[in-house]
Amino acid sequence: MDLRALRILLPVAFLAIPIAAHADDISVEVIPKALFGQGKPGLVLHVNKPVASATAELRGPDGKALTLRATNIPPGSKRELLIDAPVGKTRYEGTLDVVFANGTSGSMPVAFEVLVSKGFTIDPPPKEWFDAKAGTLSFTMTGVADHCEYDVLFDGKPARQGVERFSGEPAGTKLTLSWPTHGDDDTVLRIQFTCHDPDGFFAPMVTHPWALQIPHEEVIFASGKSEVTPGERPKLDAALEKVAVAIRRYGQVVPIKLYVAGHTDTVGDGATNRSLSVSRARAIAAYFRGKGVKIPIFFAGFGADQLAVPTPDQTDEPRNRRADYVLKVDPPSAGSWSKL
Repeated sequence: MDLRALRILLPVAFLAIPIAAHADDISVEVIPKALFGQGKPGLVLHVNKPVASATAELRGPDGKALTLRATNIPPGSKRELLIDAPVGKTRYEGTLDVVFANGTSGSMPVAFEVLVSKGFTIDPPPKEWFDAKAGTLSFTMTGVADHCEYDVLFDGKPARQGVERFSGEPAGTKLTLSWPTHGDDDTVLRIQFTCHDPDGFFAPMVTHPWALQIPHEEVIFASGKSEVTPGERPKLDAALEKVAVAIRRYGQVVPIKLYVAGHTDTVGDGATNRSLSVSRARAIAAYFRGKGVKIPIFFAGFGADQLAVPTPDQTDEPRNRRADYVLKVDPPSAGSWSKL
């Protein structure tokens, strides 16, 4: 048989997408890369003539023999010969023997290298690493940095897209994306970016810096109680109108949620205050839900842990007895948020 009909298409460099096969009796491409636990590297046979068997006899760097075999491959189909390769780069050499259904056969040497990677992740950036006026967002990742593609969505202004290139900074290095700002009043709704390592593996990240505090008149609760009395409901109705306006404006752009946080002053013990603040936040959240708010609602109570006005213990301070109504995608602060 003319061995020119048996063609090996081996990439000279690692590519994210395998090279397409050419039309011959059989052609072969390499799956050069795979994520550990999510795929395997190996060979792909593209068959244009019935194949009875195809056998790859390979050896890795340790000299251990490896046999990959496929049988009864119909024309117009492909068959993968996958390798349980270790993490890292591994070179394989050997032969590929093909027996066609009509009894003809061919053999040729093969040599190729594959890469199995554990991949990497992007760490969620803390909110203090975002600067709207400067047009920057800093972050870290668990792999070596090559470049990141970003898309920044603003409120009422054109989006910014671009590529930030790096120089192979090691894992854990603080990296920064930067984009041209429109002005000091930029409101950034979403930053979506995908980072790549030098081997072509990538990881996405989406962060939503935007948050909207709903101004409101504080609900007055009876001492030690969490029920919203009829006389206090107009205050919540007024806040509800502002929530509804914001949902109509932003709800189709970002997946916003409503967060209700309860706070107390320092009078009383910590455990009681935290429990009471949770109950009051839940009561306000439930009122909003009962009035037709359909977006996800979360509530949490912080007791006297987040004072608006710093005071000593056992200080009666009305400004600390409050609730926050925040529209945001992610929780506005750390805490035990519960979904209503």
